[in-house]
Amino acid sequence: MEQDIAPTSPAPDIAPLFSADPQPHLHAVYGALREQAPVHLVPESRTWLISTYDDVRAIVRDPATWSSCYPERFGTGVVERAPATPRTEAAFAGAYPWVPTLLFQDGPEHRRHRVTLGSGLDGARVRRLEPAIREIVEGLVDAFPMDGDVELVRDLSAPLPVTVLAEALGVPVEDRARFRAWSDNVIELGAPMDEDDSVRVIEGYVAFQHYLVALIRARRAAPADDLLSALVATHDAAGADPEAALPELLGICMLLLAAGNDTTTALINALVVRLAEDPPLTATLRQDPARIPAAVEEALRLDSPVQMFQRRAVRDTELRGQPVRAGDMAMVMYGSANRDPARWDDADAFRLDRPNIRDHVAFTHGPHHCAGAMLARTQARIAVEVLLRRVGRFALDPARPPRFLPDLMTRGYAEVPLVVSAVSGS
Repeated sequence: MEQDIAPTSPAPDIAPLFSADPQPHLHAVYGALREQAPVHLVPESRTWLISTYDDVRAIVRDPATWSSCYPERFGTGVVERAPATPRTEAAFAGAYPWVPTLLFQDGPEHRRHRVTLGSGLDGARVRRLEPAIREIVEGLVDAFPMDGDVELVRDLSAPLPVTVLAEALGVPVEDRARFRAWSDNVIELGAPMDEDDSVRVIEGYVAFQHYLVALIRARRAAPADDLLSALVATHDAAGADPEAALPELLGICMLLLAAGNDTTTALINALVVRLAEDPPLTATLRQDPARIPAAVEEALRLDSPVQMFQRRAVRDTELRGQPVRAGDMAMVMYGSANRDPARWDDADAFRLDRPNIRDHVAFTHGPHHCAGAMLARTQARIAVEVLLRRVGRFALDPARPPRFLPDLMTRGYAEVPLVVSAVSGS
């Protein structure tokens, strides 16, 4: 007979995490969890909330106990929250099957996918992309008004990473407007919507798959010096039948879009909001741009784009003396770990002089450390460099405060209205 685990301290109130707008409550809940119940069981879902830095790192470094492969829970296909209908099923009819890749794999499969992605996102390639990234940012800032309103998400942080990815993949310039629209469809698949919108989004997603397949075949026939050619060459070198392996390559490309775009957008938003709220910090970085990379690291730590993610126990184990059953889930809370006062002095403060400034787990840790971390850091750094050089002043719009996305696992803004002035052409 199964027994409930008796709490060893007063149970923290975690209800705000599951409210319609969880973001304003995250850090208060994280603090209560760290202090009262560092490993806290949610009995209804057999999910353990893991809130301290040491415990989070220990779990993500131990895939033999805590797996990223849990197809019975998540990762088995396209996530559609709206109920299936004959029209949506018909729209999906032409889709390639969705194959779980890096985020939802362990062991040899994960290593093989990571080698494929790593071949295209190595340091040398990211450094070669820097001039293109800078040109894209400059072009987006060129469109800012001389004095007036800017909506950061729409005007900079969302279009930047998808345009950079199109550049990296070698998408022809004439196709990039479609590429951006299709990329939005990939993200929108997870959102509740009415049937007409669901059909529109699914049709865009399927069209995007077929576009990428055509591009993959073209690179296989005539490789270029781009990310997609590197992905195709490395993947094919593993020996799989090229046509049979198309869904897997599509899965890797879709992961780049879904994971890379949103997290980079969230990082830029967090850092620019921080600067808009802290004029002395902005002045420091204007005077000494060499400190911008440190500011990127603190933004990653304090406002981690991915706040939490799941692992599944593959065998019976224990957490801080509490028994864990095989099949239990652990929600590793990166956002909480990165503010753990046991690890960070003055944990809630934004400090450019931290000796352990890159020890955060915003890009997770261990085998699943984000393969696109360098690309995300580079885009955020260049975006801030250009803003500080080109924009004389930017502040939050007092009449329209930033608005978070109603999401628990990521810390993203739906909208960041800014008031800008003195944009130069330099």
